[in-house]
Amino acid sequence: MNAKAAVLGAWGVVVVITTIQWISSSSKGFPPPGRYLASGVVFSILFLTAGPAPSLGAALAVGTAVGVGFHPYLKGQTGVFQQAGNLLGQVAGQPKTG
Repeated sequence: MNAKAAVLGAWGVVVVITTIQWISSSSKGFPPPGRYLASGVVFSILFLTAGPAPSLGAALAVGTAVGVGFHPYLKGQTGVFQQAGNLLGQVAGQPKTG
């Protein structure tokens, strides 16, 4: 797999995780743009790193995405997988849990 494609894919995963966390929280309105801007800066640097050091850039990007996904679980909070399941359940008409 191309290292730059891995970095872009990891960035997409982080954007989806950020969106799911915002939608499933009790906050109203749109998420603050700083959340997306910060991930854009980090993953732009990793994208540039993937040119001269492809393995390093891709590994750091995927590791960052995995870390963002599992961080709530390490803190003992509801993680993105449970939030996504609850969100899909609400769309299907089930009451909100957790």
